[in-house]
Formats: sequence, C-alpha cells, structure tokens
Amino acid sequence: MTPAALLNEDDLSVDHEIPQDPAGTPHRPHVRSPVDVLRLIVAVVLVAFGVGVANLFDSAFLGLSDDGSTALEGLPDWAIDLPAIALAVTLLSSIAALAVWTFFTRRFRRLTIFALALALATVLSVAIGELIFMMIDGPVRDAFDTAGPAFRFARADGTVHPGDPLLAGSVALLGVGTSYVRRSVARRLAVLIGLYAAISVVGTGVPAIATLTDVGVGLFAASLLLLIFGRHDLAPNRPEIV
Repeated sequence: MTPAALLNEDDLSVDHEIPQDPAGTPHRPHVRSPVDVLRLIVAVVLVAFGVGVANLFDSAFLGLSDDGSTALEGLPDWAIDLPAIALAVTLLSSIAALAVWTFFTRRFRRLTIFALALALATVLSVAIGELIFMMIDGPVRDAFDTAGPAFRFARADGTVHPGDPLLAGSVALLGVGTSYVRRSVARRLAVLIGLYAAISVVGTGVPAIATLTDVGVGLFAASLLLLIFGRHDLAPNRPEIV
C-alpha cells in the first residue's frame, strides 16, 4: 500500500461532496460534538488502564517479547526489521502527503489541527513512556537497553524509548481526520496503523508495554482538538433536504 494509493485528491477532502448553500459557501460549519466528549473520556480511561497494565504485567510483556525474539531468531536481522520499517516509512510518507496536499490546497485551518494533533500526541507519548519506564521492574527496564530498530524513538542515552510517538501521532491524525476525509481513506489509514502496531509488538525486540497508552494519547489528542476547534457538522443542510 503506497501513500499515493492511500491518499488521493478525491479522498483528502470531503468538501467536494457537499452542496453549496444559498450563500455559496462550500464548507460545512464546525460544531462541538458530544461524541468527542465520550471519546475523550474513553481515551483517559484507556491511558490509565494502559499505565496500570504496564505496571502490573511488565514481566508478562517481557516474556512475550522474549518469546517473539525466540520465534524469529532463525531469521536474519534485515528480514525481522524490514516489515516494520517499510510500514513506518509508508505511514510517515502518508502523513507527509496529507500535510503537503492540505498546504497546497490552502486548508490552513485543517493543517494547523493536523500539526497540533501530531505534536500533542508525540509529547504525551514521550511523557507517559518515561512515566512507565520509571515504574517497571529492573529486568524489564534492562530490556530497553538496546539500540533498537531505526524507526523507534530513542531516549537521550540512545536506548529504545517505551513509547512510540509515530503510533500515537498516527492515531491522533486518524482521529481528527475522520472529520475531514472520506471513510474509505480513514479505513485504509486505520488498517495501516493496525499493521504497524502489530508488527511493532513482535518485531522490535523490546516489551510493548506502552502500546495501549500510545493509542490512548492519540485518541485523547484528537478528541481534545476536535472539542476545541470543532468538527464538520454532518447534519443535512437545507439544500440537501429539499
């Protein structure tokens, strides 16, 4: 799945599907939706649950990581790293394509929301990853004392960080993007993110203790920004009714 296949001119905007109102305005109004309040609450619960799971079952995550490494030890390193790196590059390319298209089509408000979602999710992923790193037991913490794959975020000492800002940022972009892109492209992006998360769990060689929290902070960032800036009002307008 290439970025070009994931994102195309028709998919990136839903504006062309919306009839103009009598005043000639082609854009939907922006509204605050109760759905985003519910999503925000779910995100907070998911982050808290993820932190608790990481604290209580960190040894289980370490065992799962060791089992995965054992199952893949017969493969060369490049064969283990290639799928996750390819998915990470595809995901990053898709994000870049989305940003470039939004910029050149002069949808600067939308671009601002996308950039804020990515930045907020990245910061929260790093911060909560550090919190989890301080909470886990010594043997589990030692498992992160490795250089790790090229696509994983690294701590200041060069070791792998428990959090994955790319995963968190992608979830955040998907969350805000549901208000601006077609369902078809949202589904494709969701599948790509799911594959990346699954491959990262088994192919990084480190315990996936922050996967739940990364998904949670991505959902939190998206919901918070949609509550602040609003989402497209999908209620039928007068021309659509008549």
